[in-house]
Amino acid sequence: MQDQNKSISGAKTESSKTQIVLGESLPNKGTCEHYKHSYRWLRFPCCNKAYPCDICHDEALQGSPNPHDMIYATRMICGYCSREQAFTANRPCVACGKNLIKQTTGYWEGGLGCRNKTLMSKKDSHKHKL
Repeated sequence: MQDQNKSISGAKTESSKTQIVLGESLPNKGTCEHYKHSYRWLRFPCCNKAYPCDICHDEALQGSPNPHDMIYATRMICGYCSREQAFTANRPCVACGKNLIKQTTGYWEGGLGCRNKTLMSKKDSHKHKL
């Protein structure tokens, strides 16, 4: 187990460097203006820096003296506990167990709805509609 006060270097926000401390949440719990329901930062192997999303990575490189092509992220940092781990699309954090992406769905999922009709009230007008 890693020391809780150990910081992870190489993280960068829009214009200033941010120290990431294990056990503490990331700024805005890892969200950014582009993806408000993604609670993680991604570490890109092309520059070995962490950004909230691929768009933030590209914006940070605009006007940079060292432009490079982006390589897909292989590691991610939890927005709740700052634990760096292998990139997984739909699994919770290995340290704190919180979901790193929004897990709920909207009401109309493919036009069929996503509510459990057996648990709905008889008075609910949406229960018997197709």
